[in-house]
Amino acid sequence: MCSHNLVNGLLNQVLKRDWEFKGYVMTDWGAQDDTVLNANHGLDQETGVSRLGQYVWLDKLAAAIARGNVARARLDDMVHRIARTLIARGAIDDPVQPGPIDFAAHARIAQAAAEDSIILLKNDGMLPLGPTSKTIAVIGGHAARAY
Repeated sequence: MCSHNLVNGLLNQVLKRDWEFKGYVMTDWGAQDDTVLNANHGLDQETGVSRLGQYVWLDKLAAAIARGNVARARLDDMVHRIARTLIARGAIDDPVQPGPIDFAAHARIAQAAAEDSIILLKNDGMLPLGPTSKTIAVIGGHAARAY
């Protein structure tokens, strides 16, 4: 899963070529801005929108391919990466069967994953924070939204 990828070559060159990543890259929720740039720079699947129909790709990817802005070979690569991963992980031969969801167990797993992956940033003079700082302002479009 990637965020707004503004580094040209990161997904195609580093992840897919240098590191030989065989899976597929999908967006974080809403972390996509431009159908043509995102597709050509290595994004394989768009996922998650806050409102129905607010996809960046949807019909736009088909139109970009028809115009020649995104090569059909790029679409083939997207489909190949997604299909190969689904097959390799058993989603085709042994799909998950619908049933009751154990929300408590899921919450425990999510909390354990979060606790194991939290990164604490130590300020050794690198951040523009004084030793007496008590608050930090979070500024931006999603500063007040709980994601």
